Amino acid sequence: MSRALLFTLLVLSLLCGGLFGQSTGVTGDSDINKCEQKSYTISIQNNSGNPLTGLVITDEINALTGFAYVPGTTSIDVDGNPPISTADPAVNPAPVELVWNIDTLTGSPFTLNDGETLNITFDLYAGCTAVSGSQNVTIDYLISGTPSSDSTNFSIQVLPGGVTIKKNPNVLPQELGQNVTWTITVENTGIGDIKNVVVTDDLGTGLAYVSSTPAGNNGGQITTWDSTQIPALAQMAPGDIVTIDITSTVIACEFLDNVANVKWGCDVADTCFDTASDGGTATASVQRIVKTPLIDYTPPNITFNYCQDFVDTSFTVQNTGDGTAHDVWINVDFGAMTVSNLPAGAIYNNADKRFEIAIPIPAGGSFDLSFRLNYSIWCGGSFPAGDLLWQTEYKDDCDQPFY
Repeated sequence: MSRALLFTLLVLSLLCGGLFGQSTGVTGDSDINKCEQKSYTISIQNNSGNPLTGLVITDEINALTGFAYVPGTTSIDVDGNPPISTADPAVNPAPVELVWNIDTLTGSPFTLNDGETLNITFDLYAGCTAVSGSQNVTIDYLISGTPSSDSTNFSIQVLPGGVTIKKNPNVLPQELGQNVTWTITVENTGIGDIKNVVVTDDLGTGLAYVSSTPAGNNGGQITTWDSTQIPALAQMAPGDIVTIDITSTVIACEFLDNVANVKWGCDVADTCFDTASDGGTATASVQRIVKTPLIDYTPPNITFNYCQDFVDTSFTVQNTGDGTAHDVWINVDFGAMTVSNLPAGAIYNNADKRFEIAIPIPAGGSFDLSFRLNYSIWCGGSFPAGDLLWQTEYKDDCDQPFY
């Protein structure tokens, strides 16, 4: 090979190397959580040995499902100096592209001289539907009047958060009138942060809210907790756990169930996950401890003295069971005689021929039933002597009848 030909090839090589000497790159955090905003920078370094003009930078974010440009976040500078523009890019809808026409944004023809670096910094927001993908960036420009372009890409991994909710214990034995306490456990089981966590507990109608720790926002059967009551719910990192104790009273014999749900999202209107609709509701219940009353008494023998128009008598009604007796009725028909002078809490129902004790008799308790039996025509007629049949009816705490 001649020396002249070798020199010519060397010159062409140097010219080609200078023509395509610029470099392009995208920097920023390659990991992002849902509901998070992060900053990215596209840098174009001119090492071509020639000025670059007519620069148009296009960032195709269509491959980043669930991402959006954050208006007002653009800052364009050269070599890190004060911004030459902070105007937003044009946003093309399909495919979704961010287009920075530098001449248009700066308001005059722009030249990127050799050795200078143009930086475009902007923010992207990952919503609830965000999935991993990449930014595909294309730079179009003129070099010595000749159109040229360059391209690069930058991958972003979305770190999905996950949440579970549990109630412990699952089944809690307790009797009517007593308190029960459950522990609610909320955990981020994903690999990304979750935000704006809200916990909801819904008591069955057989339970009455007493308190919770930490205190929640209670309204009837429903109690909620968010970051206002528990600051840790504002943002939970993977593995973070929040526990809540809730106490209620057993006030009925049925509807003793309890459900708890958790949701999180970017804001109140944008929910990423909700166990109430997406699955994972925590359930618990009360197994009622049955207490049975047992009424016992010895009916009195009633004796009238000769020509006496009334007789006072009494006996004790005892509850020898382990449950409270309600609405105790003692059926006994005194015929033409009338009953009076009963103690507070008891009446004699003349129509149905029975004593009615309105005061509940607790387990081991008693009620002293005293009364006056009147027969005003002792001396004017025959005395109705005979046997009395005493029959008892009452109910337990759950309104179940006993005879």
